[in-house]
Amino acid sequence: MTHKPLTSLPRSARPRERLLEFGAEHLTESELLAIILGSGTKRQNVLKLSEKVLIHHPLHKLSLTTEKELQKIKGIGSCRAAKIVACTELAVRLSKPDPQATIQSTKDAAKICYQLLKSKQTEHVAVLGLNGRNHIIVQQIIAVGTVNAAHLHPRDVFTPVLQAPCTSIIMTHNHPSGDVSPSEDDYQCTQKIKQAGELLGIPLIDHVIVARDNYFSFREAEVL
Repeated sequence: MTHKPLTSLPRSARPRERLLEFGAEHLTESELLAIILGSGTKRQNVLKLSEKVLIHHPLHKLSLTTEKELQKIKGIGSCRAAKIVACTELAVRLSKPDPQATIQSTKDAAKICYQLLKSKQTEHVAVLGLNGRNHIIVQQIIAVGTVNAAHLHPRDVFTPVLQAPCTSIIMTHNHPSGDVSPSEDDYQCTQKIKQAGELLGIPLIDHVIVARDNYFSFREAEVL
């Protein structure tokens, strides 16, 4: 059975056109992968091919998949497999902290927090661990879901930074709605982590909420 080529679909259904009109954050995983692959085969268009790849290798496991494993999927040859592996490797490298990144202001922190979380379509919580020179030496997503003081335990925040010589931390999370106003849970969670940091000697110097066009800093608002 053959599938209709993308050119036969309305422009509003084509991944590349959707990205240009709405932004990458509004595309599905299969649509994003379809743009990377570029084209399909005679028997299936690129959207169907990308869906098949993700069925065999879900996104959270894709970075661990080798070229040989990908080539077992019909329609994925060495060229397409190489594209996927190259992109996942870039994603892995992007998730690592920039050894030259230094936090000198709230705007510096907000920029880095936004870069870390901008592609997330659901709420994610992350921690940045700083050394004595305010260089970022730890950068890790620690939770997915609403920031809730009852459920986000201090160990989730401090375990990654205790394994490195961090002297302070910045906590961050995104608001996919675009409204960066902190909720009551945000305030409670911030105070809980602040108190834990004081006991551990690794102070929480800021909690930054980011959205597409704005940010809220607890430090800047003088509530931390």
